[in-house]
Amino acid sequence: MRIGYERKFGAHKINAMVVSERINNQRLRNWIHAVPISNQLPLIYFNTSDTYTDQDNRQTRTGIAGRLNYEYDNKYFIEGLMRRDASFLFSPGNRVGYFPSVSAAWRLTEEGFMKNIVGNGRILSDFKVRGSYGILGDDGEALGLAEFAYYEGYNYNDGIAILDGVAVVGSRDRGVPITNISWLESSITNVGFDFSMLGGRLNGAFDYFIRQRNGLRGRKQDILLPSELGYALPDENINKDKRFGQDFSLSYNDKAGKLSYRIGGNISYSRGQFVSSIPSSSIR
Repeated sequence: MRIGYERKFGAHKINAMVVSERINNQRLRNWIHAVPISNQLPLIYFNTSDTYTDQDNRQTRTGIAGRLNYEYDNKYFIEGLMRRDASFLFSPGNRVGYFPSVSAAWRLTEEGFMKNIVGNGRILSDFKVRGSYGILGDDGEALGLAEFAYYEGYNYNDGIAILDGVAVVGSRDRGVPITNISWLESSITNVGFDFSMLGGRLNGAFDYFIRQRNGLRGRKQDILLPSELGYALPDENINKDKRFGQDFSLSYNDKAGKLSYRIGGNISYSRGQFVSSIPSSSIR
């Protein structure tokens, strides 16, 4: 569901939007494999089957987001966004996350003092500086959290033991439930500028960005558990990392008779850094 509002009065322009979404996925899977005693048998019988799988996988996610844009005289721009998400992967007390962001931009070529410098805009037709900061939430591959990991119980059909010459399929304790894992949060800061020259034929952009991820999945090592227990401490959101760098892109477009063409390229540099983790305990 989406609700929008837009209004322009004088040099002011306001745009607002609210979006709500809900995702429900269900995947049913029934699979059997058998090795018949004869190739002439067209049917699969349970007494000749060696694998049977019956699965009912369900996923649910819900989210709501609101965005507000303000523009003044095609010179000043500001945008704010707030998002609320909930994921089925986390325990009931950790399912909801709130993720805000804000951005602003200033088109200098619309200012009077810049128009006096660049003249009619044949050399520099557009120049805009911008900056943004926001927090994004991730419940996917970066966390690698299994479904219903916050439940106690057993994993069935896990492992085989030979008892009296017979192979017996067993079950295994799932270990300590993971109840204090929540959203992985990425704090992203970006500053840069866009420019257009030669009547819009030459365009470019430069960005400097910093992304820090807070809440990477890890396991505390400063608490020792006896090996007789059979499993270790559950994972938590305890690790952090950072990536920062620059990106520059440049393109040129023009016409040669009836032929239109565009040539462009970009260059990027980034560096990763592991920021912090829970230290291991020292044993003496």
